[in-house]
Amino acid sequence: MEATKLLGLKVINSRGHVIGKVNNFEINQNTGFIERIAVKTHLLSTEDKIFTFNEIDNIVDVVLVTNEK
Repeated sequence: MEATKLLGLKVINSRGHVIGKVNNFEINQNTGFIERIAVKTHLLSTEDKIFTFNEIDNIVDVVLVTNEK
């Protein structure tokens, strides 16, 4: 998947609830793997929820995370 396609993807927890959308992400320059993603939970929210690589279960048409903080 191209990195630009990650932005705006829905983020869903293990119970199937939509948490928000990917607002930003960080890639490890040495490995090329995603280190963490920032998820905007509400339109008016000023803080993003951060999920680390270990908390991301799968990325396809949506981002699945193992737990919601």
